[in-house]
Formats: sequence, C-alpha cells, structure tokens
Amino acid sequence: MKPLKLLIIEDSAFNREVIRNILDPEPDIEVIGEATDGREGLKLALELQPDVITLDIEMPRMDGFTFLRILMRKKPMPVLVISSHSAKPEVFQALEFGALDFLAKPDERLNNPKELWAEVLLRKVRLVRGLRAHSVLDRKFSRAPHIVAGASSRTSQGQDKLRADKVVCFGAATGGPQALEFVFGQIKPKNNAAYLVSQQMPEAFTSAFAKRLNQGSQLTISEAKSGMPVLANHVYLAPGGRHMVVENGHLVLDEAQANADTASPIDQLFSSVAQEFAGQSIGVILTGAGRDGAQGTKAIHDAGGFCLAESEDSAIFPEMPLAAYANGGIREMLGLNALVRYIKEHL
Repeated sequence: MKPLKLLIIEDSAFNREVIRNILDPEPDIEVIGEATDGREGLKLALELQPDVITLDIEMPRMDGFTFLRILMRKKPMPVLVISSHSAKPEVFQALEFGALDFLAKPDERLNNPKELWAEVLLRKVRLVRGLRAHSVLDRKFSRAPHIVAGASSRTSQGQDKLRADKVVCFGAATGGPQALEFVFGQIKPKNNAAYLVSQQMPEAFTSAFAKRLNQGSQLTISEAKSGMPVLANHVYLAPGGRHMVVENGHLVLDEAQANADTASPIDQLFSSVAQEFAGQSIGVILTGAGRDGAQGTKAIHDAGGFCLAESEDSAIFPEMPLAAYANGGIREMLGLNALVRYIKEHL
C-alpha cells in the first residue's frame, strides 16, 4: 500500500514541526511538503497533488478560507483544518467552503493533551483512504436556499414548550456537520417531535456548532445539559466527550468512556430512545467511518420504531450507514435530499 502523501500548511514553525513529527514517522504517511501561508500552500498543492492537506486558518498573505475557495474551484482534494480554540466559530465556515474535517490544536486546558491529539490527528488523516472520490466537492451543501427564515420564524404560541411524544435521533461522524446543517435548515416546527444528535466532534466546538445550527433553523437548537426535558421542536446536541441518553423524559449526560466494553455514544443514545419512546422513535445514521449506530438502530427497529441511513449517493463515508443496514435496523438508505423528505413526511 502506497503511503498517503500529505502537505502541511501552517504559519507557525513550531506547529509545523509538531505535525511533521507525529505524521512522518508513520510508514503509511509521507509528508511531501510544507507551506507557511495559503499562497505558498496553493502552489504546492497544485504541483505536488497530495492525498490530504492539513490547514491552519489564520495565516499571512492568504488565509485558510481564501485557500479553500480557490483550491476547491481548481482541484478539490481532502483538507483537514487544524484550528486554535479561539477560532472555533470559523471552523464551520471552513467546512462550508469544502474542508473535510477539523480538530482543535492541542491544549492541556481543553482536555486535549498532545498524546491524545496525536492519536486523533492520525485517525483523521488515515480516514482519507476510505473517502469516496466524488464527495469532496459534491458534499458542499449550500445553506442559503433552504434556510429562508431561521430563528425569527420560530413558533411563539407555546408549541415548543410541549413535551415531545416522538423523538428523532441522529448519529454522525466525519461529514456530519454539513449534513446536519442541511437537515435542520429544512425541518419546520409543526409537530410534537424532538431531535437528539450525537455528532463526533471535539468538545471545544460543540457549543459553537449548536449556536450555528440554531441561527439557521426554525427549530430551537442547543447544546444539551443534564436534566433538560425533551421538548417538542427542540434539537439537543450532545457535548463533545459526553454520552447523552434519555431517562424519564429528561436528558442525562455522562463522561464518555473509551474502551471496547462500552457502547458508542450513538448506540447508547439510540438504545435509550428505543426504550423510552418505542414505536414513536426514529433513528437516522448519517455519514461516518466505523460501526457506530449499528446496535442502536437495531434497538429502535426491534422496539417498533424505524431507522434511515444516508446512502452512498451523498455520504462522504458510508461505513456507518452500511454497517447499520447490514445489522438489520435500517428501513431505507437514501441520499440526503430524499432522507430529509422522508423524515418530514413521516413525522
């Protein structure tokens, strides 16, 4: 197997060295170039044709956003954004411009030490091997056409204070933020359903992501907190590093345990929804690598609810949807547009 060719674009010499020292010793990864700003990075990207790029956002001469806009127009390729904590709101704009994924720069204060960070970086870089070739460009969903009103159009008649009698839960990993923006930009508050989301994401970013989703949706979207009641027309996003489940109509958050004996956060969420809402539960598995959600969707199916999965037509990584389908818990596998229509029709 040929090593993945990687280009580092980062203005800090220290950070370039940190990234290179993590990646270059790996036999399946080869750092083929380094650039100190977006302009130099663009030249090297077009000349060297790397398999994956790591990209800083704040750089002199040409920043990461400008780099992404030009690169995705000229030669789309996988880009992994490495962002400082202070720049977290801008990360989601980078995804909108075509970045594949992101991670926070290592920071002990954010429970993100270098050793753990190195493992995450290696995992995200290696995911590129499973990337569908068409999806780098095709997966850039526009926000504007389907978000016509946002927060100003939310119900003011108390409907959103009702306890939910139906729950739709979502599980997603790489590519999920773009998909979730697309989904919640289209669903309107006209029923008694609540929405629970388990999205694999660094904990420093989930609060900002919830706020971004809330700005572009007619539903009320927030980062979940323990003890919150599950209300109709509300969307609750599990904080990074936490497991979210439903007990007696309320949310319960626990610290995530990373070991082989513990079910994934998606499986735990879906299984709790199946137990709590039975036939009034819907599960949705979006893009992601691995098998997360395969057990949880089967639990919802067996409880009398139904589940959908994003198909290879739109999923950046179809592993999670395909694993759930193979486990027997999925009613339909649909492209993202069709999946949203199906949800709206069956609520």
